[in-house]
Amino acid sequence: MSKNLRYAVVGAGNGGQSMAGDLVLRGFNVVGIYDPFPEAIEYVQRQGGIRMIGDLREGFAEISRVSTNVEDIVLDADIIMVVVPAYAHEFMANALAPVVKSHQIIVLNPGCIGGTMVFRSILQSRGAECPILAETNILLYATRIVGPGVVGIQDIKRWLGVAALPASDTPKVVEALKPAFSQIEPMDNVLETGLNNTNPMTHVATTILNWGRTKSEGQAANFEFSEWVTEPVKPIVKKVDHERMAVIEALGIRGITNEEFFEISYGGKKRDVVQRVGEVLPSSTIVPDRYITEDVPMGLVPIASLADALEVKTPLTKILIDFACVIKDTDYWTEGRTLDKLGLQGLDAAGIRDAVQ
Repeated sequence: MSKNLRYAVVGAGNGGQSMAGDLVLRGFNVVGIYDPFPEAIEYVQRQGGIRMIGDLREGFAEISRVSTNVEDIVLDADIIMVVVPAYAHEFMANALAPVVKSHQIIVLNPGCIGGTMVFRSILQSRGAECPILAETNILLYATRIVGPGVVGIQDIKRWLGVAALPASDTPKVVEALKPAFSQIEPMDNVLETGLNNTNPMTHVATTILNWGRTKSEGQAANFEFSEWVTEPVKPIVKKVDHERMAVIEALGIRGITNEEFFEISYGGKKRDVVQRVGEVLPSSTIVPDRYITEDVPMGLVPIASLADALEVKTPLTKILIDFACVIKDTDYWTEGRTLDKLGLQGLDAAGIRDAVQ
């Protein structure tokens, strides 16, 4: 595999724009960016690319094809990088179903828990030419959109897990991605990638425990999430992470604690880039809504569902889910990725593992 592989980026939020800009500035072939929302790509279209700021990536990444028509972007791609919140996976799978080809590789960045299972189910039900499906355990970048068509990457993870569904395709995916992403390391299956996404442990607990501040300060909070994980919050994050690790142990797969993850991913504090531009979008300085709307239904709910099936007690995880349901007036227990939605209901630990091999 080489730099000649053609990448399409699906999703023009902070992650998608960061990935596209990063690849272009490092000399890789990005055929274009797709997003269904015109406002998401307006400035990128207008200026013909993405302005990247910060110590890690600085410069203008020229991208000639930016479209709300998915076929225009993915038709010529070898690798389709889906970089959207997990609650958009169903939409993107349905959008891609009529146009993907079996020789392509789709990578969910990240899959959260069950992302590739959702994609496979939809592609198969739509009669699509099912490509290789894979997912990372987390988004590679700590990043924000800091202005119209401007992205600031705070940090880039030094380690990134990846697995395919089925797991037998993982070596092909690693071989394809390694030239562009040297951090990529194979994981045994998509259960390992999904359950080793540590974002829900930190995001949900910290957001809920700072809910009053979130609502009262808004943009004035000058959001830097690491500063919100205060001493009183840390024990709660650690306890909910212990519950996740107990589920992983019961399932019989590899687990990485939240503390281990932060060390192997960053090794220290993430860089600050928000101050690099004079005017920043309000969305870059407030707590992202997806810290609840993504991390609860696609993170904590499947953990709790697995825990029930494996007879593991997760009281704090369930309390956080219940609290999120109240503050968002949403039944995440119903909306979330439960085992029955993932086709894993009624299976024991061995059966669940076998389903993704």
